Amino acid sequence: MSSFADLTFPTPKSITGGCLCGGIRYQVDFPPDHDFKKSSGSCQCTQCRRQTGALFFSSHKIAPASKCFRYLSPTSSSNPPPPPGFGSPTPPTSNWKENTNTTMPPTWKEYIASPIGARGICTACGSFLYWRPIPSRSTKSTEEGDGQGEGKGEGEGEEDDDYICLAVGTIDPEYLFGEEGSARDQTGKKNKGFGLALVNGGGGHSWCVNEIWGVTDRIEILGGVDGRGDRRDGD
Repeated sequence: MSSFADLTFPTPKSITGGCLCGGIRYQVDFPPDHDFKKSSGSCQCTQCRRQTGALFFSSHKIAPASKCFRYLSPTSSSNPPPPPGFGSPTPPTSNWKENTNTTMPPTWKEYIASPIGARGICTACGSFLYWRPIPSRSTKSTEEGDGQGEGKGEGEGEEDDDYICLAVGTIDPEYLFGEEGSARDQTGKKNKGFGLALVNGGGGHSWCVNEIWGVTDRIEILGGVDGRGDRRDGD
């Protein structure tokens, strides 16, 4: 029987996705050295369960977000700018509040459920798009539900905070399971999507202490079997 370490799969160069109503659209361009296994994680904290309405939040870590993640949606000049170094069409300026190019889609908003993390949502349809650390605030906390994200809370600097945990359910179907057969891998060949590359469970699994016995404790992509990923009782 092969181990998870031996598991191989096609990987994408880029993906697109968005919210339910289409008001927010995004694109992710993966760097050549992106680790698809270590970037696939989950969270079972109460906040993520309430936010998603599901038993766990399945995510893919995108780093650095300032270079890999961008919005495709129309933006509004009346909207607030993004946080420093995050989601910028152009590199952030020294005074990011004056960078008029870094506006967000009109229906974009962030909900702050805890001091160390922000959750991106669409105010029109309610879709949950990502979790991200708040720079300079992402310090170690023992409060349940403080957030989600590999490496969070270990005293990183602002550069290490430049990532998002993308909600994989918002990724377009053609990349998850090959809808319409238009997804292509890094060799340019068509395939059946990149679901295993994006949701394989090889990364960090937060708040495993909240596992539901007989339900979420035996799910492979949550690190419940075969030693997959890095299981954590807290964040």
